[in-house]
Amino acid sequence: MIKRIISSILLITVAMFSCVTAFAADINLSDIDSSHWAYAAVAELVSKKTVNGYPDGTFRPNGIVTYAEFEKMITGEWKDNPAPINREAALDMLWSYSGKPENYSAPGIITKQMSNAKAAAWGYATGLMQGNDGINLRPDDTLTRAEASTLIVRSTKSVSGDFSFAANASDDVLNLIWDTYDIFDSEYVPTETVTADELWNATKKLGNIKNSDIKVTDATVEDAATLLLYAALFQSGKSTTVSSIEGVTDKYGTIAKIYAAYGYENGVMLPAEASKPATKRDIALILIQADDLIGRNGIKLNKNFAEYPANYKDYAFLEEGVPMAAYATPFDNGAKPVDYYDFVDNFKYVFETFVGEMEKKCGYGVVDFTLIPSLVSENIKSEAILRVKCTLNGANAYDIFGAGYENAGSEFYMDIHTGEPVMNVFIPTDIAKVGKFVCNQ
Repeated sequence: MIKRIISSILLITVAMFSCVTAFAADINLSDIDSSHWAYAAVAELVSKKTVNGYPDGTFRPNGIVTYAEFEKMITGEWKDNPAPINREAALDMLWSYSGKPENYSAPGIITKQMSNAKAAAWGYATGLMQGNDGINLRPDDTLTRAEASTLIVRSTKSVSGDFSFAANASDDVLNLIWDTYDIFDSEYVPTETVTADELWNATKKLGNIKNSDIKVTDATVEDAATLLLYAALFQSGKSTTVSSIEGVTDKYGTIAKIYAAYGYENGVMLPAEASKPATKRDIALILIQADDLIGRNGIKLNKNFAEYPANYKDYAFLEEGVPMAAYATPFDNGAKPVDYYDFVDNFKYVFETFVGEMEKKCGYGVVDFTLIPSLVSENIKSEAILRVKCTLNGANAYDIFGAGYENAGSEFYMDIHTGEPVMNVFIPTDIAKVGKFVCNQ
């Protein structure tokens, strides 16, 4: 137990961190001891009288910290701001208090999670804030008092270790990326290398490249990054501008050189030495960065991997910006959308035309449906179900769709039933109908 001797006890006028609570001799903090993961950090701050406990002898380590409390802890000054502080704001405050260091780097997939890229790079590269999987920093999450104490103590110490993205990204997540992209005909084994033929076949599959004069004879980390960035941008049709292509390999032609330079200039970092044979882990690290920058078919993966529902394998992928509940909610026809995705992707215009016709049927100009290709399911014996995003323009969901839509709001996800299997390039709306409300945006 923590024991501290002080001269007097002051009245508590604000929450824990804002107060100047004193400890009488032999007061124990009843809810935190040496078995708690944050004990060492809390003990250090208590010994410095940076934080204190409550008169009832508790520390309340799971209490949520406010802006005012956190700033008081690191500066000693009290500013009245009772709003809970999130991880991004806490890191930014610590970065400023630490002299705004700038000589740190992290890939764009990390730095773009926060408005202050320099603070994000500093926090990541020093191991101060890396999230649970080494990828998602959870910048919007609040901090508990135990977490805040640990963060502050760690920010004042030099900690040895490899805190690079390449070293700390979760293999579970990288395995998921490998399987989701499905461009290699082999399972994810982190330490296995790939051949030049495997790399080129994967490049063609990713970029939907039919004809090319490119010859691939090596499968180094640089080869993998150049070719996969080239394929991702080639497939996306995204226009690119770069300030320089200096230093990028010219083995694969000017276009590939420009596309790779675009990736590097926008935060993609090589996961290992350029000339090293690329392992599957190296390639997965490149793929997840390319996805964050470019996406696949114009769609980026949802990076909140820890929140993926148990049935995530029923889908080709989980799209960024789509609520998890839209994927967690079962389809009424019992079919798995993953089995139908390639068809939907190849004939997207058919489904988009159908969605447009359903807008007219439900109220053109009032109802706006957005097709989500990964959220289309078909039972070939019955019908297809499209789970779409619905945006209403000045209308009430219940008035249009009826029971079940009372609390839908103006943006939500809902099912549309085709009423029959999709058999050709035109989906009629004669017997199509709206289905259940799924979730809000």
